[in-house]
Amino acid sequence: GLDSLRTLMGNWREAKDNLEIADHLERLTPLQQLYAADARMYHYMRRGDLARYEAHRARVELLAVQLDSAWQIECWGGTGEAMNTAIQTHDAVRMKRAAQHLARICEELPALSYLLRRARGYYCVLRGKHARAIALLDADEEPLAHCGWAQARGMLARAHNALGEHQRAREICLDALSRLSSGDLEFVVWNIGLQIELAMAESGLGNHAEAAHQLDELISAHTPLRGPFTLGALHPARARASLSAGELELCRAHVAKLAGYYRPIGLSTLRGLVEDLERQVGVSNINAVVQRREHAEQLASRLIQRLGRPPEGQSLMDRGYMCLRIAIEVTSASAGFILLHEDD
Repeated sequence: GLDSLRTLMGNWREAKDNLEIADHLERLTPLQQLYAADARMYHYMRRGDLARYEAHRARVELLAVQLDSAWQIECWGGTGEAMNTAIQTHDAVRMKRAAQHLARICEELPALSYLLRRARGYYCVLRGKHARAIALLDADEEPLAHCGWAQARGMLARAHNALGEHQRAREICLDALSRLSSGDLEFVVWNIGLQIELAMAESGLGNHAEAAHQLDELISAHTPLRGPFTLGALHPARARASLSAGELELCRAHVAKLAGYYRPIGLSTLRGLVEDLERQVGVSNINAVVQRREHAEQLASRLIQRLGRPPEGQSLMDRGYMCLRIAIEVTSASAGFILLHEDD
């Protein structure tokens, strides 16, 4: 029993020893074999190995039927697992199916209605219907009363950030994080969203250095585990924060790292996220080029005005230094130089 609980909690924490524990469980009772298959299913899902994930998922369902425990898979495998997978893979269709599945279950188990409301709210977030998501997720729910409460608050903050309501998103994140311990934050499946949305709120409020610091700390902490979905959530956040701060090269570097984690998984939803960020970087690059061109035109106009009407008695050298000062002023450069060319 303790080993099966360890594997479940270990997958939420991206622990490295889950497969070893699963191998141990496999040698015990048929029920423990079910727990072992479940542990392997979650392990491979968290690492983006979808082929092995599906194989162990099928084995979980088979063992559950054989052990007359199918109700457990019906309630939790088709809901909690499906909802987490949908969030990680940015799959609105999977989330919609989870909500439909929950609606049927809630007819017999109305106590799970809070989970149905969450699933519907998450679906709206994934579809970009953020105002509707806020209406569903901003409920009067007792903090930490149910598993996944912090995840729900993170998704609520995500909706507010998407609408540009960064101060409200920040308040939600700080309140929720104040209720969690450092040990709680190790359960990345449930709690990483809060930390990401807090950083995005800081970025949206113009606190670029703070946003960068928070995200860099998270990336540094989670890179050794190499969980593609955790890092796949952190790198786009860092890319967007860099874009907001005008750091195009840094943004481009984080998009490249995201592509390295997401493209091998082969899901169209993840590929679409990478391509969308690449387009944003491209548009920002074009805007930067246009801005530089406008600066150049402004500089040229001022230089022509000054050179066309030089003060009486001004030497060529004085006129050159004057133009250099104008160029530094317009371009916000820290220094400059004059290149002289002697015409034949």
